[in-house]
Amino acid sequence: MPGLSPPPLSPEKAARALREVLRNISRIHTDAEPLRRAFMEIVEGHHVPHADNLRHPDLWIVYPCFTALIKKLTPPPETAILDWGGLYGHVTTLLKGYGYKTVHNYLLNVPEKYPLFQKTFRIDTRFGRDPNRLSLPDDSYDIVISSGVLEHVREDGAGDEARILREIHRILKPGGTFWLWYLPSKFSPSETLNRLAGRWHHAFLYDRRKITSLLKEAGFQIILFSRHGFLPGALKRKLSPPVPVPTLFRLDFTLANFPLLRDLAANFLVIAQKR
Repeated sequence: MPGLSPPPLSPEKAARALREVLRNISRIHTDAEPLRRAFMEIVEGHHVPHADNLRHPDLWIVYPCFTALIKKLTPPPETAILDWGGLYGHVTTLLKGYGYKTVHNYLLNVPEKYPLFQKTFRIDTRFGRDPNRLSLPDDSYDIVISSGVLEHVREDGAGDEARILREIHRILKPGGTFWLWYLPSKFSPSETLNRLAGRWHHAFLYDRRKITSLLKEAGFQIILFSRHGFLPGALKRKLSPPVPVPTLFRLDFTLANFPLLRDLAANFLVIAQKR
């Protein structure tokens, strides 16, 4: 894994690449759909829990979209990637399909039925024991991904955001990037409604100031700060079909980043670079 550091990434380059990926989202979605269905065969055949992000195409599309952005900005094959807390390994498998040779799923606990996914998709997995320390060498990865993970670190009372962010900084090569998506916003109406109604909701939520502060203190510089998830999932599922999922996703992404609406978006997309 050790090797040359990745080249610097500019905000302008990241923004251009994101626009290009969104323009091509229909093709990206179509290419990734067979993989979602392959994962769903295991989910449905073995009653796998916590799989809504695989089950619903409007949630799943985030993964091929943002992994396509990774490919655009940091091409394979030599880039080393760690999917930190990657659950069933779907992000790892998408990236392998893009031609990356070194992609690892990192887990503290083995999810239910995970060996089925691991064997079927040949997911290279690294296991850790300490929620605040990564059992990995310094400067070993070009990219670390947090796909709906950082917000859960403090839930058991043992994890510490600042400490694990410093660990992620440690294992990244100089100039390496940390990607966060599905990071929940404290201003999300759905989070507020779920909390008031007594339904499941995230215990820890974020705003731009909090995210910026955490990343800066860990030694990161923010390259891209965006949002996703504006329309309620129930509404998107009523609209699709007949409206294609990629069309809805592009509209949803536009609304989530519209100046007068963006504070109501459900999630953040952030790319931060190791200084």
